[in-house]
Amino acid sequence: MKTTIEEITPSRKNLILTLSEEEINEARGGIVKEVAKTAQMPGFRPGRAPLDLIEKKFRRQIKDELNRKLLNSKLQEAIKEEKLSVLGIVDVKQPESFDEGGEQTVTYTLDLNPEFETPDYLGIELEPLKVEVTDEEVTQQIDEMRKQRAEFNVVERAAETGDYVQVTYSGKIEDKPIAEILPDRPIYGDQTSTWEEAGNSEFGVPGLPEALVGMKAGEEKEIEVAFPDDFKESELAGKKATYKVEVKEVRERKMPEINEEFLKGLQVESEEALKEKMKQDLLNRKQQEEHFKRRQKLADDLADKVEFAVPESPIEARTEQYLRRLVEQNTQQGVPREKLEEKKEELAESARQTAFKRVKLEYIIFQIAEKEKIELTQDDMQRVLINEAMRSGKKPQDLVKEWQKDQDQLRHIQREVLFDKTLDTLVDRVLKKDQKGEETPEETAETKSS
Repeated sequence: MKTTIEEITPSRKNLILTLSEEEINEARGGIVKEVAKTAQMPGFRPGRAPLDLIEKKFRRQIKDELNRKLLNSKLQEAIKEEKLSVLGIVDVKQPESFDEGGEQTVTYTLDLNPEFETPDYLGIELEPLKVEVTDEEVTQQIDEMRKQRAEFNVVERAAETGDYVQVTYSGKIEDKPIAEILPDRPIYGDQTSTWEEAGNSEFGVPGLPEALVGMKAGEEKEIEVAFPDDFKESELAGKKATYKVEVKEVRERKMPEINEEFLKGLQVESEEALKEKMKQDLLNRKQQEEHFKRRQKLADDLADKVEFAVPESPIEARTEQYLRRLVEQNTQQGVPREKLEEKKEELAESARQTAFKRVKLEYIIFQIAEKEKIELTQDDMQRVLINEAMRSGKKPQDLVKEWQKDQDQLRHIQREVLFDKTLDTLVDRVLKKDQKGEETPEETAETKSS
């Protein structure tokens, strides 16, 4: 057998196997003899029938077995000889039959795993985790909870900041109604009865909520609106519009007092206990946010420290996954199908870039996991199972059955969990190193066994 390698890209190669006629005939003869040992032929005891008769009667079986042997065993032999680390077979070009005589050529298109030196992750610098929660933040959090439980009572006065106003409005750019410019986004065109928080312009028509401050029920006026140059709706970006606005009703937000009933609803016994609970919740949230920032910093630095050819197959699979997610997100945000079509190439490129970064980082992280002997434990998977059961509302035992049926899904989950565990472990080790200098043997052993 002659082996030739052609490079398509640094991570994708053609492995060409040229099999001689003698090699093919030898393989066929061995298969015929194996079939003859157990073949049932009228007038002959097993193993005694002439080989030419065996070959005629079991031609299809022999042909299939010859294909399997030449395609599989010869491939494995070539991979071993060439010392290739194969990620997957992308394509196979083979003869219709190995019975045609003469030498035959089989071409395998292979994606190869990259080879690279593990980057020095302990050389990465991360800021120590310093998180504080102020009394003002605690008060603000409690006020947000009170807002969620507030009552809204009709008032006859003019709207003030924080009031909820029932309003009707319609907008035009020059003489053209915005409802015609953006028929699928009525929030920017015509609204016959909607509620706005006076003074809060975070969403919707810019400046409209501020214009409602000082208006009473039954009052009408026209306002000028200037859409920013970078406004998300390109048809409105940089344009000036006129809106006719009419207030139907004004409601004042009345927040509940922090009394026994309010505290009981939050399952705390006192205002001090509520403050302590809010402080701890905010602290946990901030710590988690800071931890994820450090994870991202570590991940970015790791990816920058090493360059290698990232295989195409996993990038393509991840790109498809991320592109689906981007389309779903845009659809949920109300982006029309026509706009998605217009942005198709932009979304695809964004998905591919994200996929490339993720796949590259996975290779680095899993190589470090192997080097540091970071492995999944039963407790790791148990935590994932419980969290997924809570998120999905399914019973843990039902999820286990799903995973057992779908081994691809299970492997995907295991890879994701190992990825996160390794990244978390690396962050902890880098922070320990930064705080204490070089790790002691006891610290390193403890981390590796966790």
